[in-house]
Amino acid sequence: SLERRLNRDIKRVYEYYETLREETISAIERKAVGKMEQQYLENRAKIEQMIREKRWEWNRDEKIDKLLAKLDVIEAERKWKVQDLIAKYALKIQIIPLTAIRMAVRTPIFWINIKRRLASRQFPLSYNPVVKHLDALPCESCFNPQGVYYICDDNLHIICANCFKACPHCGKRYCRVCHGEKCPKCTK
Repeated sequence: SLERRLNRDIKRVYEYYETLREETISAIERKAVGKMEQQYLENRAKIEQMIREKRWEWNRDEKIDKLLAKLDVIEAERKWKVQDLIAKYALKIQIIPLTAIRMAVRTPIFWINIKRRLASRQFPLSYNPVVKHLDALPCESCFNPQGVYYICDDNLHIICANCFKACPHCGKRYCRVCHGEKCPKCTK
């Protein structure tokens, strides 16, 4: 119901401003006919296209310039009115938590063995019995669980794609846990 009323009001606004626009274009045409009546009668379609595109192939006078400015104002006012209607009909939902539940659940910890080349290291991985899934691996640099992981060559850190970006100066990818923000190759 609310969406239907919004669409109805927007349609009315569009129709109203389209009528204003057409009246202004008619006024521009009347002024243009006064300036170049013969050319207008021969090339009406071309002149209407020029009016829509605000491209003129003859010298305009001050009255036509004012009408063109009025066209711009009509379009801006139409956009503003539509945005005002959308804001008027927008639903503002505020969610306030009523209660919180704290659950103490025994969680099994699994130790995974990370191997890369000749090095290896143990890393804890927990199982969440509430959702019945293994918890996502956190990035050891930003601590966000991401989808794609990389293992660094130096200390076998688990890092996400954002933390394993290439250096902007030399292009080498490096671990942000081991080297912080300085590239080990170019030290920038």
